Amino acid sequence: SRGTGGALPGSSGNGYNAGFMVGGAADSESSYLVEGQDTGDVSGGASRAQVPFDFIQEVQIKTSGIEAAYGGALGGVINVVMKKGSNAYHGSFFGSYESDAMDGSPNGVLRYDPTPSSFNSQGEPDVQTYIPKKDHYRYVQPGFTIGGPVMKDRVWFFAGLEPFLSSTRRAVDFTPSTFPGNSALGKQLFTQDLQQYYGTARIDATLTSKIRVFGSWLYQYERESGVNLPAPDSIASQNYLNTGITFNGASESGINAPLTNYSHGLGFSQPNSTWNVGADITLTPRIVSTTRFGYFFTNYHDFGWPTTGVELVFNSGPLGKANCLGTAIPCDNAGNPYPEALLQPAGTVSAPHKTGFTEVNASKHDQFNEDVAFFKSGWGTHNLKVGYQFNRLWNVINQHGNIPQVQVTATPGVGYGSSTSFGGDNC
Repeated sequence: SRGTGGALPGSSGNGYNAGFMVGGAADSESSYLVEGQDTGDVSGGASRAQVPFDFIQEVQIKTSGIEAAYGGALGGVINVVMKKGSNAYHGSFFGSYESDAMDGSPNGVLRYDPTPSSFNSQGEPDVQTYIPKKDHYRYVQPGFTIGGPVMKDRVWFFAGLEPFLSSTRRAVDFTPSTFPGNSALGKQLFTQDLQQYYGTARIDATLTSKIRVFGSWLYQYERESGVNLPAPDSIASQNYLNTGITFNGASESGINAPLTNYSHGLGFSQPNSTWNVGADITLTPRIVSTTRFGYFFTNYHDFGWPTTGVELVFNSGPLGKANCLGTAIPCDNAGNPYPEALLQPAGTVSAPHKTGFTEVNASKHDQFNEDVAFFKSGWGTHNLKVGYQFNRLWNVINQHGNIPQVQVTATPGVGYGSSTSFGGDNC
C-alpha cells in the first residue's frame, strides 16, 4: 500500500515499492512536489500525492545541477506542473475500463506439497505448482477536464474530475471448517471495493501588466472496504490445499479463521489535498519577484476493526500432544486440562487483528517561497536569484494493535517473545 499511511514508521521500505532512485540515492532522499509544494511522506520520504495523467501539463525531473531552492533533496527533484486555462476553451471526456476477462491467468507458484505422500532422498517432500484462481474484478476510471477564459486576456480557469472505481470478488471454498461459528460452509464470496476521487481546479489572473496571480487545488480522497481477502483457491484441475486459510499439516486440517476476519467492513479511508497560491510581480524590466505559498494535507485512518475483546493465536495444536489426568486433553502449565474452547488446530486465529491499527495519521506541510531574480544582458545573459524558503512539517499519529493478542501453545514451558517493551512488561 504505497503512501497510504497504514504502515508503522520504520517498518516499511521508503518508496513503498513504487519510487525512483536518482544518482544512487534512496527514494526517500528525493523531493516530490506538486506545483513546487512538497508532498513527501514525513517518516518515509515517498510521495503521498497521486496525480492523474489527464491533469498534468508536464513532469519535471531534475537529476543533477539542482538549484539551491531544492536544497532539501539529496537525490532528485520530481515536480508535477498542472494544466491551466488559456484564451481558448478546451475540454475532454475520457475513460478507461479493465476486467478479468481482458487479462490472462495468474502465474503459478512453486511450493512443497503441504500434505506429502512421499519424500526424496534428501528428505524433501513433493513439489507442486500452485496456480490460483483468477478473481472477478472491474476497474473503471471516467473523467473530464475543461478550461478556458473567464475574462479574455485577464482571468482563466481549469477544472477536472476523475474518479477511479475498483471492485474485486473472490470465491473461496471453506469446506471443511473447524472454527466454531463458521456455520455457513462451502463456497463463500468475498468482495473488496476501492474508490479514489481525484479533482482539481485552478484560477490564473492578470491583475495589472506587472502582476499575475494564481490559485490551485488538487484533491484525492481514497477509501477501501474489504482489505482482508482470504487466499485464493487453486484452479479446479489441481484442487491443491489452500494453505493460506487451511492448517498446513497431515493430521489436522480445516479452515482456522472466523469469517469475520474477511469482513467487507474492514477498511481504511484517506483524504488528501494540495493547495497552492502565488504571485509573479515584475518590479522593473530586469527584476522579477516570485511568491508562493503551499499547503499539503493527508489523513489516513482504519475503520471497522474490532476494538474490544482478545485475539487468540494458536501456535501449535494441543490435541494429541499429551494426556492430562487420564483424559485425552493435554495439560496446561498449571497441570490442569486445557479448556475445550482452546482445543484448536495450529494456525487458528479468533478475531481480526492489525498490529498497525491506525486511529489517525495526519500529515500537514506548510511551505513559503520568496524569490527575487535579476536579469542582465550584454556580454551574455546573466540571471542572479536570491530567495528564502520556509517548510514546516507536522505529523500527528496514533497507531497500535486494535485488540490484545494472546499466543496459545500446547507445549508447557514454551515462552512467547513480545514485539514491544509494553508487551514484554505484560507478557
